[in-house]
Amino acid sequence: MTDLRSEAPVAAPVVVARVPVVDTTRMIVGFELVTRSMEQDPDVQPAGDARQEPVVTVSSLLGSVDLDLSAVVGDKLLFCTVDRAVLVSEPRLSLPPRRTVLQLPTTDVDAELLAAVRAHQQAGFTLMVEHGERTEKYDALLALVHLVKVDFATVAPEDVLDVVAGYRDLPVRLVASGCDTEAALAWAQASGFELFGGRAVQVPETSSDSATAPLPLSQLQLGMELLSQDLDFDRIEDVLRGDPALIVQLLNMTSAGAGGGLRRQVRSLREALVVMGTARLRQWAALVILSRHGQRETDALITTLVRARMCELLARSRGVDGPFAFTAGLLSALHILLGVPVAEIEEQIKVGEELTDAAFGRHGAVGQLINRVEAHEQSLGTAGPRGEDHDEVTLIAAMAFGWATSYADTMDTAAQS
Repeated sequence: MTDLRSEAPVAAPVVVARVPVVDTTRMIVGFELVTRSMEQDPDVQPAGDARQEPVVTVSSLLGSVDLDLSAVVGDKLLFCTVDRAVLVSEPRLSLPPRRTVLQLPTTDVDAELLAAVRAHQQAGFTLMVEHGERTEKYDALLALVHLVKVDFATVAPEDVLDVVAGYRDLPVRLVASGCDTEAALAWAQASGFELFGGRAVQVPETSSDSATAPLPLSQLQLGMELLSQDLDFDRIEDVLRGDPALIVQLLNMTSAGAGGGLRRQVRSLREALVVMGTARLRQWAALVILSRHGQRETDALITTLVRARMCELLARSRGVDGPFAFTAGLLSALHILLGVPVAEIEEQIKVGEELTDAAFGRHGAVGQLINRVEAHEQSLGTAGPRGEDHDEVTLIAAMAFGWATSYADTMDTAAQS
């Protein structure tokens, strides 16, 4: 896999998340990247080995022929916003045209921009514009695009049908973004939209009905035991020997080296355990077990990984134990991963009181840290006010995203071996 690392601090903007885009069957067809800007502030410095976290910058994404797109969106489509300067510049984008959807700017439409858009269309890129007022310049863009995105956060439900009707004379497909509730998602489907994004897609409504949302209790308890107990290597080996796929993943990950660096020779399962270390091993084994039961039609695993890793990295600058923050952050997101109510997770997971209070009660320094990370998640895609720690959280979010996507990609590759 191509190394996506970058020296910290990182210039703006950086990729901090990806948002699933699904079709009418709720299968993921691609991911829209969420980016955030940050000032170049010498005081914003990651602690310890966080300096080597993989970071995807917008410039590396759009301009590097060496970037491995699978590390960012797997085998799905990439949806990304491009500005005028990128479109009209030479050389053109290095992204693979058949796998890339470009959202075009709708301001300052002139002959130069239209010529650049036409060139990208002819190169094979899928082009998308945000719904807007039908002016002569906007219609000139519409004649070249394949998709029109309508934000349900800004269009009233009673106006949706009129918006759809306005595009019936064009050979375009409609994308509904901002589907933050199941009701909004259902209305978008009934109105004729073909692609969908929003919180309802990322985090489907959970059900307390065990027949429709069974909780894999035995696997879950094993995962939590690995997380919360001090296990010796003999016992860990016993757990892993019953699952060859886990052994392959463990060997592949430890052989890859830290941060995607030089490969190391790992000759045995015991040696792999020593290389990884007990704390990271417990986290990895639990995540693998839990991910097998995650919501496959969502991006829940990445969401869970990013939250846990952000908690761990932010903990270091706040004098909080990193591994403890990682575990608490992971527990706090299990309802997303498993598709069950938080109350059911809390009832069935029996860990220490301190960990329970932090993950579910949001008490103490780690509980507050989880709240901060969750607030960051809720603010993605919005133009909310910047907090005092905006740049620090943005950088950490970019690092956590890079780590989570690389981590998940490694797991998928190992599982297919």
